[in-house]
Amino acid sequence: MVAPVGSKPVLPVHGLAPLAKAAAVRPAGSNVGSADETARSAVASLARDMAASAPVDAARVARFHQAIADGSFSVQPDAVAGKLVAMRNAWSGQ
Repeated sequence: MVAPVGSKPVLPVHGLAPLAKAAAVRPAGSNVGSADETARSAVASLARDMAASAPVDAARVARFHQAIADGSFSVQPDAVAGKLVAMRNAWSGQ
């Protein structure tokens, strides 16, 4: 049976505390909070920038759409199969 195509599930690692729980424990008087706030601000800024632009190349999509519409798009089964096998092997650690 072939595994479904999609994102690889994230499995919990036993013996390691989740990052959120580990980050909550800090020594008294540490000034790590300002570094945390700076990091959060940077991540929030990056998220806003990424959300402002399209996650796909619209021109490339238009070229595919046109090629399919005019019949010039050809599927290369060997290339598709090779990519699927490579993805499956990467997911299973082979």
